[in-house]
Amino acid sequence: MSSVRQQVLLQTLATRQNAEKLLASLLRAQAECDQQLQKEQRSDAMKSVTGASSLDRAIASTRRMIEQLDRSVEQVAKDLPCDDAPAATESAGIDGVPSNYNLRVVVASARAAAR
Repeated sequence: MSSVRQQVLLQTLATRQNAEKLLASLLRAQAECDQQLQKEQRSDAMKSVTGASSLDRAIASTRRMIEQLDRSVEQVAKDLPCDDAPAATESAGIDGVPSNYNLRVVVASARAAAR
């Protein structure tokens, strides 16, 4: 795998990891908000009018983004012969990706998911 493709894949994986953290944060915020609204015996005005709160929309958008990132990784995995994925790679300078991230595992998992 070319170093450019490797970098793109690692950055995509790092972005996905950050999106997972964002999703967890949004889900916590939604739970806190729902609890507070229930405590105050109020309803979410946005949800009453549109059917979805702003947090509902942010959560749905983040989930779609994660799905798209997964599809991107699957596509790269389909395009790569198994021998092109190194056992481990250095990812210095890419936040959120361990320096020994196992690309073979990622590529094999993406291939299995694509079947």
